[in-house]
Amino acid sequence: MEEFNRNVSEYARTPEESGSRPENPAPPEEQSVPEWQASEEFPRGKPRKKKKLSRALPSAAAVVAVAAVLVMAAAGGLLPPRARASIVSASGTDTAITVDVDVTKASDDLACVVYNDFTRRSFPLAEGANTLTAGDLTPGMRYTVAVVMPSALGDVTLDEQTVTTSRLPPVTRFLGIEHECTCNVDGYFHFTMSFLDENGWWTHFRATLTDEAGNVSECVFTDDLLGDQRIDVALRAGLLGRTATFTVTCETSDPDAPQKELVLYTAEVKI
Repeated sequence: MEEFNRNVSEYARTPEESGSRPENPAPPEEQSVPEWQASEEFPRGKPRKKKKLSRALPSAAAVVAVAAVLVMAAAGGLLPPRARASIVSASGTDTAITVDVDVTKASDDLACVVYNDFTRRSFPLAEGANTLTAGDLTPGMRYTVAVVMPSALGDVTLDEQTVTTSRLPPVTRFLGIEHECTCNVDGYFHFTMSFLDENGWWTHFRATLTDEAGNVSECVFTDDLLGDQRIDVALRAGLLGRTATFTVTCETSDPDAPQKELVLYTAEVKI
């Protein structure tokens, strides 16, 4: 009986107490997770909900505070008073801009400015009609014309326009000539002209030397009309005497010219 009880006691021990494992332990893949644990710690088929972000709108107190700051700024002189002025007209020449400004309500330091990246001109304005001119400007340049009112927060622009000065009209003009006879050295009479022909009116230049006997020697111009030119005196032309009449002419297409041929220069020269 005691032996039977001992055997029963041995079989009643738990695996931890007996130090041995069960004969047929369940494989890991067959071991089940308790239902409550699977549903709480590892929920299936239920995606997590994303939290929605929300932006807080400014409160009424904040709006009131901003308004109060602006009122205080105006009361303290940081914001300018409400002046009223407008540009009636603005026009330009090649080197000047003329502006008409109508001021219906003036304020201190109210001004009209004419400026670009290179210059700035300022003119004070008074109540009523104002006419001002900014001179010594650059031809063909764009300028901004503005009525401004300075303040602690920066200039306040009441009105503005842009004006471009006109380009200078093209010039066609004879500027002068230099000449010298080096007949005893190379047998030629040399001269260099200086002129502007931005209109492109002058063509068919002609230069001659006429001696006292009426003999004429003519220049064959090079491609550079402003470069050194020469007229044969002693090589083949055989001009006689010590003086000759030097004349330079050209043809012009100037619509206002009285005649087609234009005499640019004439003088008695030594040869």
